Amino acid sequence: MAVQQEVMKQAPRFIPEEKDRVYAHSYFEYGWVKQGARKGSWQTWQTRLAYLEENVPALYVDITKHRRMGVNDYTIDVGSYKKVNKGYIHGGAGYGGPGADQDFIYRFKAFLEAEQRLIGTLNLNLDAKYMHYPNKEDTTNGDVFILSPALVYYFGNHYISAKYGISLNTERGSASFGIVKGYFVINKYIGIYGGVAFGQRLYDIFPVAAAKQGGYILYSGLDVEVYKDVKLRIGGSYSQEGKRFIKRSIDCGGVIRF
Repeated sequence: MAVQQEVMKQAPRFIPEEKDRVYAHSYFEYGWVKQGARKGSWQTWQTRLAYLEENVPALYVDITKHRRMGVNDYTIDVGSYKKVNKGYIHGGAGYGGPGADQDFIYRFKAFLEAEQRLIGTLNLNLDAKYMHYPNKEDTTNGDVFILSPALVYYFGNHYISAKYGISLNTERGSASFGIVKGYFVINKYIGIYGGVAFGQRLYDIFPVAAAKQGGYILYSGLDVEVYKDVKLRIGGSYSQEGKRFIKRSIDCGGVIRF
């Protein structure tokens, strides 16, 4: 789950603006899932509210509802971006609940990300996360630490990035993964994005050794500006982990600035 969240995250593009603004987006994903002998659906609803300073989310709140095979769980994350020299720092924390006793979502999360220009428009990105998952009698989740350096190359209004990550579970050892993705502006109204993640424990559905959890996620989508400061998004993905987990999904969302 921790790595899955990394896949859809788009690299920031900070374009200076003269005035501070309020930003909001809503996102919905529906997935058809085969999980061992079980078949069902996963759904994710997310809403973000943010206050922008010079187009940077100086403060934001994400509220997310997760529904898997008919079972609900919730998270709330609070974070902030700060421009530093020719890059930025991004940090925050999240909480899962309240009162939910499911084990597929973290109960607490802390994260810190920094990006800095190396040369020209090539940036180095370093991302660190800590997540605490509940321990139960029928499964052991424990604490998860993720460290993932990346290179991000910006050209015009486009970017491509390549990331390598190490995920350490205190109860079950380490795993590794890679993510390659990009965003390309077709014209002033349309942008397309896509990418692939590959490696171990992308979803971590079954508590087996990392070597038996190899898989991949393919995804792509389209952004369309339908009105000034209003964008709509549609996309889809296909995922597989080992031979026992397959997920096909579609997603849609909208963005508005005030």
